[in-house]
Amino acid sequence: VTYALTEAGRELEPIVDALGQWGIRWIPELGDDDLDPHVLLWDMHRNVNLPAVPDGRTVLRFQFSDVRAGAREWWMLITPDGVDLCDFDPGHPERARLQTDLRSLAMLWRGDLGWPEVLRSGRVEIQGPAWARRAVPRWLGQSPLASVPRSAAVS
Repeated sequence: VTYALTEAGRELEPIVDALGQWGIRWIPELGDDDLDPHVLLWDMHRNVNLPAVPDGRTVLRFQFSDVRAGAREWWMLITPDGVDLCDFDPGHPERARLQTDLRSLAMLWRGDLGWPEVLRSGRVEIQGPAWARRAVPRWLGQSPLASVPRSAAVS
């Protein structure tokens, strides 16, 4: 299935972007009810840096330590043609596995934390060959909104 924005949808793009920037600036912390692995990984999968990923098929496995069993594991299947997100094992060898809690990955994605910080602290652990562990942060990056300045006066 392929989804393409209509002309009306494209016209809304600056409004949606502005709302995203407003949310990052003025909502300093997500509540527990705001954390959803599917929503987070869906946003992440739309922003994978495809040119940085090796040719062929790359599978990344995400394991959340604090999510109920049915939603604890996810797979990102990356090919030169695009990225798919699966809540089941697609049956291909994984290049790397990310083990984390949902809040840490959300904070990383939002730009509240950086890759060096989460890796050094152990909040995100990447398993796999050394070259893949080093490359995963380039493949996934952070949200396009991660660089939005936060408000100093949140009330």
